Amino acid sequence: MGRFGEGYISYAHTDYENYETFLGPRPWHYIYDAFGNFLIGGEDLYSWTQQTTTDRLVTSAGRGPVASSRYANVFDRAVAIGGQDYQGRAARMIIADGGSFYDDGIITRYSPLVLNQLGLQGVRADLSVPQGRLSLIAARRYAGYRASRSEIANDSGILLGGRLERDLGVLRFGANFANQHLFDFRRNLGGVKGDLHSSQAIPAVIAVRVSDDSPEDGRGGPVVVATKVYVNGRLRPDITPGIVGQSFGNDFTAVGRTTTQGEFRRDPYYDADLKRISDEYRGMEIPLFADYFYFKDYLDDPAGSDVSQNVNLNLLTQSLRSVSPNQPQRADGEEYLIYYVELEGEPYVRSVRIDFLIGNDYRIDLSSMDVVAPEEARYQRKFSAPFFETVARAPGNIQDLSNLKWVSVDVGAGTAQTLYSGDLHGNLGGLQLRGEFARSRTHYRYPDGAPGSQVQNRGGAPVLQEWHGARHSVDDQAYYLTLHREGDSFGFGAEIFSTGPAYNTQLRLRPGDLDISYNPRYLYQQIKNGTTFLDLIEDNDDNDARLETVLRGTLREPDRSVFPAQDVNNDGIPDVNRNLNSLPDFAEPFLMYDVDPNEYDWGLDLNNNGEIDLREDDREPDLPYDKDLGGFHLFGRRRLSAHSSATLGIIDADQLAGGGASVVRYGRLSYRREQPRLGSLRMEYELKQVEDNVADDVFRWASVVGVGIEAINQEAYRLQRFAFTPDFVQDPLAYRKSLVNRAFLEMRFTRIPGLQVENKLKLEANRQSAISEAEGVPQPADRVGFLTLVSRADYTWQRGRFTVVPQAKFRLLRRTRDRLDLLEADERSFIPILKVTCALTDRTALKAGAQGLPFLPYRVTDRADRRNSFHQRTYLLVLSNHSPYAGYDLSTNIGLNMEKRGFSDPFRSLENTDFTSVFVRVFLGFGGSSIY
Repeated sequence: MGRFGEGYISYAHTDYENYETFLGPRPWHYIYDAFGNFLIGGEDLYSWTQQTTTDRLVTSAGRGPVASSRYANVFDRAVAIGGQDYQGRAARMIIADGGSFYDDGIITRYSPLVLNQLGLQGVRADLSVPQGRLSLIAARRYAGYRASRSEIANDSGILLGGRLERDLGVLRFGANFANQHLFDFRRNLGGVKGDLHSSQAIPAVIAVRVSDDSPEDGRGGPVVVATKVYVNGRLRPDITPGIVGQSFGNDFTAVGRTTTQGEFRRDPYYDADLKRISDEYRGMEIPLFADYFYFKDYLDDPAGSDVSQNVNLNLLTQSLRSVSPNQPQRADGEEYLIYYVELEGEPYVRSVRIDFLIGNDYRIDLSSMDVVAPEEARYQRKFSAPFFETVARAPGNIQDLSNLKWVSVDVGAGTAQTLYSGDLHGNLGGLQLRGEFARSRTHYRYPDGAPGSQVQNRGGAPVLQEWHGARHSVDDQAYYLTLHREGDSFGFGAEIFSTGPAYNTQLRLRPGDLDISYNPRYLYQQIKNGTTFLDLIEDNDDNDARLETVLRGTLREPDRSVFPAQDVNNDGIPDVNRNLNSLPDFAEPFLMYDVDPNEYDWGLDLNNNGEIDLREDDREPDLPYDKDLGGFHLFGRRRLSAHSSATLGIIDADQLAGGGASVVRYGRLSYRREQPRLGSLRMEYELKQVEDNVADDVFRWASVVGVGIEAINQEAYRLQRFAFTPDFVQDPLAYRKSLVNRAFLEMRFTRIPGLQVENKLKLEANRQSAISEAEGVPQPADRVGFLTLVSRADYTWQRGRFTVVPQAKFRLLRRTRDRLDLLEADERSFIPILKVTCALTDRTALKAGAQGLPFLPYRVTDRADRRNSFHQRTYLLVLSNHSPYAGYDLSTNIGLNMEKRGFSDPFRSLENTDFTSVFVRVFLGFGGSSIY
C-alpha cells in the first residue's frame, strides 16, 4: 500500500542530476509527428496553424523563434555545483537561485515523511565519510511572483533542514529535520517558531464552522450544548456568538444584484466563490460573511433595514437559518453551523479562545475576517477572510454523545512548521526493512492589536508591526514499518502504518490585503484567495519536473498533464500525450490507435476507488500513506511455475478521526509469458472480499473526447502544452460490502513479419451485499458488471520508397447494474486507419493518412446514450524534411489536415464539424531524427 518514490541521495560523491525531461539538463525532448511516429529529438523552433471551418470560422495559433520558447529557459537556470574528494571523503555544495522560476531549483528528498522538494531555491551542502553522510539545506520561501531581491529579503520565509545518515552493519539509520518559518530581516523575530509579517491582518470577526465529520450517513452529527469566549485569557460572558445554520448543498452566496431584465447576478466577493466546486478550489472555502451580516441586518429590523440592494432576499432566507444561542444546536449530514464572534470595539486583543461543549461526530474549522476597507458600507468590500482550516475532529463516528466534552479552539495565524523523524533501512539476509517515525509541529500566533484599526502603510512606507500575541502549536505523528522478502519460490510482505489527521506538512501564508512584498501592484495576483501554500512534502504524483499544485503567483505554472506511471520509455513525455498538446492521444486521430484510457488497462486497486493505484492523481502531498489512516497489510506470494504465481493478502485500516474503515481480503493469480518469435500472453485474476467506506477521491485527466467547435479551438491552440483539464472524480464507494471478481487477458501475436495483433479483455463483477440502516449508509443488494475490450491489428508493407500501414482497432466499454436492469455505459468504437509514406529523397518524405475511409468511417456508437454516437473522417498530408543547419538538425513539416464529423442525433447537428487546416512546424534537433 505504501507509495514510496525515490529516496534520499547524497551528492557528496555524485554529481547532481535534474529530471530527464525538456525542463531538465538535457535541452531537448522526443518529438512525434501527427501520426505518432518518432520525428526528432529536439525542441520547437517555429509553429503556425491556420484553420477554417464550414461556419467560416478562422482560427490561428503559432509560436515564434526559439529565443522566446521554453528552450531559452533551459539556459536561464542558475545552479552552481562545487566539491572536493579526498581519501574516501567527499563534499559538494549546490547553489540554486532561479529567481521566481521554481523549476530552476534543487531536487531534495530526505525522507517520505519529512522533506520532498522539487525546486529548492537556496544552498545545499553534502558531506560523506566512509560510514556516514550529512546533508544540510538553507533556502528562501516566497510567494512565487517576480519580485525584487530586496522585497524577497525583507518579507519572506526560510527553510532549514538536515539529514544525518549512519551505516551500522547491514542497517542504515537516518535522522531528518525540516523547519520553515516566516521572517523579516528588518525585525528580530521568533527564531524557528517564526513570526507574523508586518502586513498580517488583525481579525475583526472570528468564524468557527461546526459540521458532521461523517456527513454521508446523515445522522449522529455534532451537538453543541454551550460555548464560552475568552479574550486575553478572560472569560467574556458579554460576547455572545451569532449563529447561523447552512447546508453544504446550498451554500452559494446570495450577495449580488438583480439586473433590469430581472436576472440575478452573484457578487463573487472572494475569487473562488463561483468556483467552490471546481478543481482548483476543492476543499478550500471561506465563510460567507457578507451573507451573514446582511441576514443579521434583516433579522434585526425586517421592516426598516433594506438589504435588497445587495442581496437576493429569497435566496438569502432559503440558504441561512437563524439559530438561538440559548439552547443546544445540532447539525446532521450536509448541515453545518457557523459561530461568528465579533471583536470590533475591543481596545486591544492579544488572544482569543472559543470553547465548545460538544459531542458526537464533529469537525471544527476556523477562519476570521479582517477589515480591508473601513469606510466601505458593503460588507463584501469591507471584510476579507482566509480559507477555513480544520482545528479539531472527533475520533471515530460517535453518535450517542458519549464523548461530550469541552473542546478549545485557539485562534492564530501560522508562523512556522517543524518536522523531524528517525528512519532505518536494511537488508537482513534478503529481508528488506524500511521504517520511519516522525512528528509535525505547526506554530501559530495571534495578530494582536485593536481589531479593525490596523495601519499597514504610513507615507508610502510599510509600518513595521511588532507582534506580542499569544502563541500556540498543534502536534501530531506518523509512522510506518515495512518488511519484504522475495525468494525463488516464495515471498511475503508486511506493513504497519499510521498518519495522524493533524500531521501537517503545509504552512499557509495570507499576510493581509497587501501582497507579501507590501507592493500594491501585485494585488491582481490574488490567486487562491491571496493565500500562499508552502509545502515540505510536495504533490508530484507522476514524478516529473512539474508539480501538480502551485504556489500563489503567475510565474510558476502547475503540471497540466499528470499521468502517473505512464512513461514506460522514460523520455519525460507521457505515453498518452506524445505530441504534448491539449488532448490525450486516445482522443486524437491516428494517435488513438496505440493508447487507451485507464479503464481499459489492468492494475491493482487496493484502495477500492475504481482507479489503478499507480495512475492515481490527487491534490494531496505525496505521503506514503493517506492522512487520518492507520492499520496493517500482510501478503504472501507463491511462485507456481516460471511464469505464474499466486498471492494471498489482507488489509485492515481505520480512519483515526473519521469513521471509515477498509478491510480487504484478496487472492490473485498471475500468468505472464513471452515468446520472442510468437508473441506474449498475460492473464490476471483477482478475488477479493471488501468492506471499504473510506473515500479516495482522485482527478482524471481529459478522458472525454472534445467535439464540435470546442474541439477545433483546442486543436488550434495545441501549442499550449500540457493544457489538460482535470476532472474531479469522487469515490463512489461502490465496495462498501462486496465480493469482487476481476480478470484480465492480454495477447500479442507477432509471428508473421510485419503483422502485429493485440487483444485486451478486462472483466469485473462486483456483488454488493445489502447494508441496513443500522449498519451505516443503506445499500441494496446488487451486481455491478464492467467489461472492456480492445482489439487491434496492423500490417507494415514496404516496397522501394513506399511504406504502407493499414490499421484497424475496435474498442468496447460496457457497465451494467442488475438490480435496475440498467445499462450504465455501452460505448463501441471502430477505428480504421491507412497510412502511406513515400521517401522522396534521403531527407524528405511525403506522408499521407486517413482515419475513416469514404466507405468505412471512424465510428463511435453509444448504446446507453445515443446522442453521443457519431462518425468521423480525418485526412492528413504532411511533407517532412530533415536538414543540417549550423551543427543542428532541422525538421520542417508542412501539412494539410481535413476533418469532418457528424452526430447520429439530428438534435446535435449544430455540433457537427467540417474544417480544414494548414500548418507549418519546425523543430530544432539535438538527439537524432527520422523521416519515417
